[in-house]
Amino acid sequence: MRPVNIVIVVITIIESLRAFDIVYVINRGTNGLELISALVIQNLIGEGQVIGVGSSLAVILLVISLIPIVFYLIRTFGKESKA
Repeated sequence: MRPVNIVIVVITIIESLRAFDIVYVINRGTNGLELISALVIQNLIGEGQVIGVGSSLAVILLVISLIPIVFYLIRTFGKESKA
């Protein structure tokens, strides 16, 4: 049952990071609903066009996404190689 839980957690984290379109369409990331992905877009193509800040936020989003994915892959393929 534990591998199923890990898959569910990883998929939930990935999908929560992909919630950009809903927040951006509803209120452009204002009113306390700012997501990292909405901040990336605001900084890259917004009024200020602060490309450095947008790029650094995109890297942070990548690292946040990779942590559970790498953990899942190590757990999954580590057990297959031991078997």
